Amino acid sequence: MRVIFVDPLLFFVSVFIHESGHAITGKLAGVGNPVVQVWPGVEVYPNIATLPFAAHWPANRVASVSFARQKRTDVQFHPAIDNQYFLPSPVFVSDSPTKNVIAPPVVGVMGSGLTYLLSVICLMNLWLFKPQGVFRTVLVAGSLLFYDLLFYAVFPTFFGLPHVVFFGGSVSEPVIYLAQMGVASWLSISVIIALSALHIAILVKLQTNSTT
Repeated sequence: MRVIFVDPLLFFVSVFIHESGHAITGKLAGVGNPVVQVWPGVEVYPNIATLPFAAHWPANRVASVSFARQKRTDVQFHPAIDNQYFLPSPVFVSDSPTKNVIAPPVVGVMGSGLTYLLSVICLMNLWLFKPQGVFRTVLVAGSLLFYDLLFYAVFPTFFGLPHVVFFGGSVSEPVIYLAQMGVASWLSISVIIALSALHIAILVKLQTNSTT
């Protein structure tokens, strides 16, 4: 089976889905108006523009979502103490009159959460409908999107590496935000690894059956 998940196209699609998960959930939760920024310092939503601080874009960062009260000019990276790198977490600026303490963790989880949900949907379609041709290729590629959740949980947590080894976020978003929601880190990591192993086993079985 071709290792599709290393293809650049699928990687960039997964980045778009991941950031969309943050942005859509934040918008629905009333956190604020999402602003999506991508390497090497370009705003892609709500406007397409080169950011004034593009020269200082962190080398290993792929994309970022922040939230503003009303105007996009309210959104900017917040430098860390050493003023050389930027905080890896989105900055949440609530415009709601009442505080919703669960909103930021949910927004943080739904980056990898959305990619995993779509991967499960693709896997279910492969299982139920057994498509062939281009549609099958698309569904197989989509079913591999679970890598985002697995890599975000494993590489930063156990190896201190970015979630795609050489670049990407270096904070285990799903584990940290689930911990803020009361889920023990050991439990969330164990469940993520177990679900990923099951996902891989089902996908391999489906691929094996399709070639016999």
